[in-house]
Amino acid sequence: MYFQVTWMDLHQASSWWHTLLDILSTIWIQNLILALTAAIGILTLRSSSHQERRRATVDVLLHTLDDAEFQKARSQVLALIKAGLDIPNLLSEAGLANRKILLHVLSRYEFIAAGVREGAFDEKIYKRMYYTNVITDWDKLETFVRELRINRNNNTPFQELQRLVRKWKKHPLKAYKSPAQPKNLSRN
Repeated sequence: MYFQVTWMDLHQASSWWHTLLDILSTIWIQNLILALTAAIGILTLRSSSHQERRRATVDVLLHTLDDAEFQKARSQVLALIKAGLDIPNLLSEAGLANRKILLHVLSRYEFIAAGVREGAFDEKIYKRMYYTNVITDWDKLETFVRELRINRNNNTPFQELQRLVRKWKKHPLKAYKSPAQPKNLSRN
């Protein structure tokens, strides 16, 4: 008797299994499973891509912070700005050394701006870390860049940087809100 009950249970389970396989074998279920698998794959790829872009941005920014040559060049650029940029001199043969320093700093900004535009770098991270430096340096060096373009008869030098600065000026970095000050709990 026990054997008969077990055989019936097995037969019913097998029947259920065959019914499930019949349903799963239909075309629409297969397509649904395929679509869900593809969607999961795409979401995984997008998430991975975003994480890689953030990692690349952090790596480049850390390298910039540790790059003594760049830091020295930026200090020299700030000194040139403070002394007043002599643009005709900078564009002449006599100003070649200082021009190279300016181009070094601008080229670093241009590289990252192009990377942001192409999606290789995460703009939010870069903006939070370098907004003030990029905007301030561009404002001080824009005249030099315009004259450089005229001198070279080429409108493309530092166009990615210029585009990024314009975008950031339209949507400036917002200051964090200060936490509410706690009420004075002491009794006087």
